[in-house]
Amino acid sequence: MRRFGAVVSLLALLLVAAPAAEAAEDVVALKVPKTILSGDAVALAFKLTSATGASAKATAVLRLARVEGAPGSIAARLKVPALARGGKVTVRAKVVIPAGVPPGRVLFTVCVGSRCSAAVAVTLLGGSSYDRIARARLPLATRLIDELYALTADPRLPKPLRGHGAIPEAVVMAEVADAYPTVAPGVQRQLLPYLLPPVYRESAWGPKAAKPLPPVAAIASVYGARHRGLPCENLTVDTAWLSIPAAGNKALVWYRAGDAAAALRLTAAMPKIWTTEAGVFGEPKPDNGAGCNPGGDPRYDIYVGSPATLTPFDANGVRNEAAQTALGITVPLAGDDRCISSTFIIVKPTETRATLAHEFFHAIQFNHPGSNCMGNETWIEGSAMWAEDFVYHGDRSVNPYGGHLDDPEAGLLTLTYPSWPFWTWLYHSGGTAAIKGVFAALASAPLRDALPTAVPNGLAANWKTYSVLRLNTTPIGTSGFPVRESFKRWNAFAEAGSPLEVDLKVSGKGPIKPLYLGAVAMPPLSTSFSRVKLPDRRVRAIVIANHAYGTPGGQLQGLVKLANGQWQVRDWSDRANITLCRDAAADDVRELYLVLGNASTTSPLAAVNVVGGRTSCAFPELLTGTWTRVISNPTRGTWRETIHGTGSFRRPREFPPEAEQIIHIPYVVVEASVTWTVSGTQTEGSCTTTFSGSGSVGTAGNSELWLQDVGPWLAPGTVEPKPFYYSLFVPGDPLSIPPTYTVTTTGKPDCQQSSTESLITWFLEVGARTDYLTLTPDLVPLVQKSATTLALIGHSTHGDPANASPFSYDDSWSFAAAG
Repeated sequence: MRRFGAVVSLLALLLVAAPAAEAAEDVVALKVPKTILSGDAVALAFKLTSATGASAKATAVLRLARVEGAPGSIAARLKVPALARGGKVTVRAKVVIPAGVPPGRVLFTVCVGSRCSAAVAVTLLGGSSYDRIARARLPLATRLIDELYALTADPRLPKPLRGHGAIPEAVVMAEVADAYPTVAPGVQRQLLPYLLPPVYRESAWGPKAAKPLPPVAAIASVYGARHRGLPCENLTVDTAWLSIPAAGNKALVWYRAGDAAAALRLTAAMPKIWTTEAGVFGEPKPDNGAGCNPGGDPRYDIYVGSPATLTPFDANGVRNEAAQTALGITVPLAGDDRCISSTFIIVKPTETRATLAHEFFHAIQFNHPGSNCMGNETWIEGSAMWAEDFVYHGDRSVNPYGGHLDDPEAGLLTLTYPSWPFWTWLYHSGGTAAIKGVFAALASAPLRDALPTAVPNGLAANWKTYSVLRLNTTPIGTSGFPVRESFKRWNAFAEAGSPLEVDLKVSGKGPIKPLYLGAVAMPPLSTSFSRVKLPDRRVRAIVIANHAYGTPGGQLQGLVKLANGQWQVRDWSDRANITLCRDAAADDVRELYLVLGNASTTSPLAAVNVVGGRTSCAFPELLTGTWTRVISNPTRGTWRETIHGTGSFRRPREFPPEAEQIIHIPYVVVEASVTWTVSGTQTEGSCTTTFSGSGSVGTAGNSELWLQDVGPWLAPGTVEPKPFYYSLFVPGDPLSIPPTYTVTTTGKPDCQQSSTESLITWFLEVGARTDYLTLTPDLVPLVQKSATTLALIGHSTHGDPANASPFSYDDSWSFAAAG
């Protein structure tokens, strides 16, 4: 059935104190029922203990919020009494959960001032009659009958089961069709009026109150064993119904006096609907061999009438006679096979062709094995909403019915009509083959198990794409952004995800207060958006703790806007911690969205990510680069030893970020190697000595890169533009014999000789390898400094570090962060 649906998001229920005065109570022992119904009054209790002295009276307010601190709708106010030191009191209250809140997991937390109780997880059910019947755990027969009573606003529905809210009609009818062949004859008699076409006066869908069915004795078997003895010969046909052939005589549109215009309008729509839907997904099951069929032929029957009421009971459980009528309903015929059924459709006279396309897709669903038994309301109603747009793209008939884009934290598998954006995305990403794949998978598995294999290339990878797409606002679809498609572009659908928006900035005293972002209880197949702005340029590093890392279905992506205005998508799902250094152009982030996804179809996700910041960039995990060292000796002519080296140094994991501003961090060599050449000549009298040789060699494992932030230790008022001090040390292997090069002397006979000399294996040594907070005067000139940890670049000329020879060193190096 097609109907209007609205969704309200709720992921936390918080009792927070009014912002008057800071309270002194400790809040403990919060008690809340484990299962509650939307729209009901819920009794809760908590204890207060005054631990710090007398406290003022306060007003506690019940707010609805996605995360702690977010604004929401006030539902109730509670008075918190003043307490003397050591005083204790138990506060009891009833709060009403607003009707319309979608089902799912929520958290209750009581806060008085900044003191809060531990959160209590609660299962929230919808408040409709369907939800109340489900919670009552009734026997199958009773449950089915009560669901049908609820669907038609029948006063025979017990008052405790009367709720306010929409009922998934297609799901109810699928349940009835599935159970009908298996229940006792007496139960079948009660269900049968709801499975009869309205052309029979005994039908529950007729224009008048249904006539009683014939007595049990009159239910003969003459109709055939296949039809379980349905009493069709004993039913009364309402001859006021007329019919028009439609869709190339494959269907009949039935109508009564006064509805001829509507019937002609729907008849005109049937050829396109039949060709577009049945031509791709198969025709409905013929009805000439099932149920009570007044036409007696296989043509599909469509009735113009009023199928049911949309909200049959008001908030007090009273029958609502003025309730909006439903737009259409697809009803299985009694006595057919389980899960696969012939059906008929009832469409309201004032309805559009899009509604008929919606209901006709239900009829096709009933002819696919398992589609209605396994699919649940997410598939049954959501895909039928997509079918409207599939047939009549451009009518915009879907858009007024809303999607779940504005409530991304609602789990896909808990949604009905609002799930249509998912099926729309699946069609646009995989075509009709993807929809067919879902039909096929439902033949053997329920939707939660079918989706992971039915979605092309797997659900997990695609959920990342869908999570980003459902934001449906900037930067989605903007120039240069990798995600070009959008619901705005496909359907002119403007609803967008509702992110929590926060600023990351330095407080007045200097620290950066961490942000706790995400969702406290994400149901399967859901997404949470958080938008972080960075107006404070003093925030140089952004640190993100990914608490979804390693959890079933947990995904974290970042939509980052750089200083040049470019937006990027970054997948951080496989990283526990992420650091963005704004000193680097590639990470100079001006704002970002955290896109937290739960791709699991079965497991909830609790992943409140922590976003923090630093006024300086944390040290890189890996520094990699090259260097050149040229060693010369003026006493040896033009002799040169030239070293070209490459190396990588990794930050030890045992040093936490806090250590970077206290001590030096001794990076450990990952790999390093050098190529070397020796060249030049020296002339003494008539003798000329030539130096030659080249080769490559690895370095010793005791190579190091030391890095320290001295900024926090500078004297007050001291300005140090380059607060990162460092040294580089790459020696040869002391356990290996150094490489040698050739020394050849030529000239007079007494000059002729050849020998070898060892390479100088101090491949690089710049900076002072010491704690920079205790520098001695002789070491100060050796210190190497940098304005950033992302790039250590320098050039230095100096004498022999040991001051033992006339050798001089010309060093240049360039190391950059690689992780």
